[in-house]
Amino acid sequence: MGAAGIGGGNNSSVQEVSITGGTVIARASGGAAGIGGGTNTSYSPVHYGDMDGQVSPDRSGSISISGAGTSVAAHGGTGRGYSGSYGGAGIGSGYPVANQNRSVAFKISITNGASVRAYGGYHSQAIGYGYRPTDYTGYGITLELDDSIFLWAQNVDYYQPALVAVTNYDDAPISYSSTSRYLTAYTDVDKNASAPARHQAPGYLGKPSAGVDETLDWKFDSMANNVRVGPVTVIDQVFGLNGNWATLCELKPVVISLADIIIYVGGAGYESVVTDLGGNVVNTASDGLPEPGFIIELPLDVDQALKTAVGAPLDEPLDLSDYLSFAYSDAAGTTRTWSLERYDAKEGNSSMADGRYIYRIVPAKGQDPIRLAFTDEEGHRSNSDDFEIELEDLYQIYDMTIYAGALNADFFRAVITFPDKRIREMKVGVQSAKLTIRGVTLDEDPTTILRTEAPTEPVDNFTAQVEPDTLFYINKSPLEVENYNAVKLLADEIVSEAQAPLHQNALEAFSSRITQEYQVEFRYLDLVDTSNGNVWVTASNPVDIYWPYPEGTDQNTDFFIVHYYGLDRNDDDALPDGDYTMLLHAADERTLANTPYGIHIRVNEFSPFALFWKNENGPVNPVDPGDNVDISSQPPKTGDAADLAFWIVLALGSLIGMLLLLFKAHGRRGW
Repeated sequence: MGAAGIGGGNNSSVQEVSITGGTVIARASGGAAGIGGGTNTSYSPVHYGDMDGQVSPDRSGSISISGAGTSVAAHGGTGRGYSGSYGGAGIGSGYPVANQNRSVAFKISITNGASVRAYGGYHSQAIGYGYRPTDYTGYGITLELDDSIFLWAQNVDYYQPALVAVTNYDDAPISYSSTSRYLTAYTDVDKNASAPARHQAPGYLGKPSAGVDETLDWKFDSMANNVRVGPVTVIDQVFGLNGNWATLCELKPVVISLADIIIYVGGAGYESVVTDLGGNVVNTASDGLPEPGFIIELPLDVDQALKTAVGAPLDEPLDLSDYLSFAYSDAAGTTRTWSLERYDAKEGNSSMADGRYIYRIVPAKGQDPIRLAFTDEEGHRSNSDDFEIELEDLYQIYDMTIYAGALNADFFRAVITFPDKRIREMKVGVQSAKLTIRGVTLDEDPTTILRTEAPTEPVDNFTAQVEPDTLFYINKSPLEVENYNAVKLLADEIVSEAQAPLHQNALEAFSSRITQEYQVEFRYLDLVDTSNGNVWVTASNPVDIYWPYPEGTDQNTDFFIVHYYGLDRNDDDALPDGDYTMLLHAADERTLANTPYGIHIRVNEFSPFALFWKNENGPVNPVDPGDNVDISSQPPKTGDAADLAFWIVLALGSLIGMLLLLFKAHGRRGW
């Protein structure tokens, strides 16, 4: 005896149950189902009459649970009669009559984001068939699932599978298909077991009848009341698990990682459609977007399987550009494809940083490039590519991520093509990064071209010379810039409020050489790739700088240059705290030379510089280019207490280069 929580009573069933929203808790009595048939389900007029595999449309019940706002918990009942104990399913059939060949047909569907927890009664299934001694269940139940739902199906014992069982008339009762989540079901080999025999469960990306796609480890934690399945999925609120179960298990996705990057405002760059998080178009032109670069991480098992198939070493990075692509396809028929290319395609270069390959994601012909969204540090969503940089905000940091626009992120897939042409599709995850934008103060273009030969006449602007074989790299990464000729010297002014502490610290550090009587001129110098969003670049060789002679000075003027080494525009705290090294370039130390063309120093790092001089007569031994003086052979001074080598190599353990995405911004303040 007993009635369903929702459905039939004794000798009864139900024609249709549809749950499309809200929270539902259904608990049966006796041998009935939580949702579905009551005791003696097959005697109900809904099913009665169908036998020996026959399922008539008008003798089949329907149980539909759907909708993202739908939460259902269904508990099958347990009873005892003259023949022994019996039970009902959480969702499906209750106690059947004593005839295995009678229909208890239900079409059960759980779809469209619904959340369902189902618990079977004695010897019954969580979703599917009830039980009557001896081994009577009936037939005719089918189950449709999709991969948008939450599902936890739990039996009280190991007697039947947690989901609809195969019968003599139904060899494939479960319909399921996914590229991103495994339908995972543990069924013990011993239906009378008192504890699980193993802690691995088969995972299916299609119908279980089509075969196992993956075997996943699982573990029940009775203290935390949860079950961990595979590398990602944790099911909470699981109490007293000692029976068969089923759930949907997340695949570890293919992760597209964006890397932190530093740029200066301005510059031409990556042509893309740039939008804010609200979907508003911010930028559609080549206005200072560095070409995005991406790091791709495969799940370990997939990585090892692909390397094995390719015949590559398992412990070394594999170039994925021949094996990985990305695709999008939704129910509306919208499709997109993207291929993968090495970011640095120059011959002899590895296109690697920090032991990983860096790629471009290239859209198919006629498609827009990868789009992006950004938010500032306070969580504000930007909808403009213009912004003001105030003194207390000399730079701006954004959280950058790929933006799907009108496309549904759930339908993006990574497509892995094995050498034997087997294809595996996987879910895609995105890891965001930080974009640091350093402002500039000058309204006019603050950049000048690089020379490969020394000047032959006096310079009227800041001039940089490099050796012809010099290579340039994005930030501090090993990624070489694509357009050598677009790398320029950025020579910007420093705001007056920042000059005072820089000036005072230099006077204190070099008090025996520089006094209050000295005049001073500040400049902020760096190297940028103007064709790639003014991304900050570094050089493989030292760079010679020629500083124009200030008005009223010449080769006979006594100059010092202070290099505020390691100080950048995004170092808010370092400026007032003096947390940086000051290097002194001086003629008598042979680290500065007065040439006919300008004041010459050699550097391998850039940051703020200050030129100090006095307008007074007297010889200072100006250096003529014909003298062949190697100014790099003498160290600059760091205060009066000690000398440092002119070339200081910072042993920074990690490479922060890689490429990202960006937009053009017009700074108004900086230092």
